[in-house]
Amino acid sequence: MSVPAKLGRILLVMFVFTAVSRAGQWVEITPLNTPRAGVVSVVWQNKIYVFGGKSINNRVLNTVEIYDPKIGIWDTTSVPPFDKERYNAAAVVFKNKIYLIGGRDDDDVLGDVEVYDPAQNSWSDAQDLPSEREGLSATVLNGHIYVMGGQNEDHYILNKIEWYDESEDEWKEEKDKMPQPKVAPLAISVENLFYMFGGYYFGLTKTFYTAIVHDGKLKWNKNIDMPRARAYGVAIQKKDSIFLVGGETSSGITNDVTIYDLSNKVFFQGVPLNTPRSGLTGVALNDTLYAIGGYSVNNVPSNTVEMYVPVTTDISNWNNNKIPNTTILINGYPNPFNGAISIQISLTRIDFYTITLYNALGDKIKTIYSGILNNGRHRFVWRGKDETGNDTGSGIYFLRVQSRHAFATYKMVYIK
Repeated sequence: MSVPAKLGRILLVMFVFTAVSRAGQWVEITPLNTPRAGVVSVVWQNKIYVFGGKSINNRVLNTVEIYDPKIGIWDTTSVPPFDKERYNAAAVVFKNKIYLIGGRDDDDVLGDVEVYDPAQNSWSDAQDLPSEREGLSATVLNGHIYVMGGQNEDHYILNKIEWYDESEDEWKEEKDKMPQPKVAPLAISVENLFYMFGGYYFGLTKTFYTAIVHDGKLKWNKNIDMPRARAYGVAIQKKDSIFLVGGETSSGITNDVTIYDLSNKVFFQGVPLNTPRSGLTGVALNDTLYAIGGYSVNNVPSNTVEMYVPVTTDISNWNNNKIPNTTILINGYPNPFNGAISIQISLTRIDFYTITLYNALGDKIKTIYSGILNNGRHRFVWRGKDETGNDTGSGIYFLRVQSRHAFATYKMVYIK
């Protein structure tokens, strides 16, 4: 069965032993330099690598962007482009290299596998997949790369499973198939257990399967269904939870975030994204979640990046109104603004802070402050000028407040 054409606030959880309140928010940070949907990403050496995707005017990309949270800027020049432009591909880190697998280019579904070696900063080819596929799942289980599902050139949804024998540079097909053909599920591996949520098969599905390698074969188990059918989103692990972020539901492109508790094996509602998106990618880096790119509600590729900022407080401290000592809150008024914006920054600890302004391309515009700030509220005014005092143009700007222990980013819209 074919899939849609473009495929080609507070949470409270009470635990028995650790009573903790978990709340958070998604905040926009420096956007990608290029809008990308049907995009994939991995984490390597404490940086986020984003590969390919489809951009504005249906342009399929072969470029890479890297995000270093210590700097807060997307780098487009350090990694060379890969050979085959592609979107709806898969990517995994395997033995200190990054494998970019399958997907679709302008015309065809791909079986190509390209390998990036960070030590050499170069790309090479690995053996092609036996079955071309897009919207596939790829994961590393018990020392092997597994690919499964997806759809082929004829929009036929696959249930084939293949694994990579690195010693022979050869892909081998598993005799046993997936329990249900799937394309674009929300999938992730946690400690050698593969989780597959939803996906397309004769429409949207809400089935939830897990798989583990047993006696050299994948053994599947069907679990409780998801609360709602969805596909083409992203699954991200954070400690004992899997966040199911964005994608498509029966109501269209969504900003929904559903959390699966790994310990208690239950679903509960999470804090939604600020912007609905499908075909996005996402990762967890240093216990922080990032939701990257995707199609917006009008099916236009987006460069939006949102970061999930959790707030965790012991319930015993609630009556004292204590806030975690690394929290940074930013508000601006008016926003959008013309002429000047008043920025209020609330801090919960004394520290050395830098307050820096960037444009939508990630270029530094101005350092507004650098020095020690006490805990409490601080007010700054930006009048639309750069470091040299020249006027800036209308557009989107990002204010980044950073200390040695935390950072936060705030989006502003300047209209002249």
